[in-house]
Amino acid sequence: MAKRKNPFLAAILSLLIAGLGQIYIRKYPRGAVFLSLEIITFGIFLWIHHDVGGFLNLSVSIFAAYDAYKLAVEMNKEIKIEEKSKEMPEVYIG
Repeated sequence: MAKRKNPFLAAILSLLIAGLGQIYIRKYPRGAVFLSLEIITFGIFLWIHHDVGGFLNLSVSIFAAYDAYKLAVEMNKEIKIEEKSKEMPEVYIG
């Protein structure tokens, strides 16, 4: 059974470095995509255009934080449903 994950921690991790929150909740491909976008936008910030790169980098981080939070909440709901279904005994009538 999967462990519950803290949505706020997932969001903070992705806000610090996009993709870390997704990796924390074990959504590795999604985390890799956000981490790649973080690297690309940081490269744009450093070498091409500071204003555009900074805006893109911040946008990616904020969206990644939102995504990680939302995924953690959904994952926790699924885990709760699984736990409830295991608690209820099966009853057959007929």
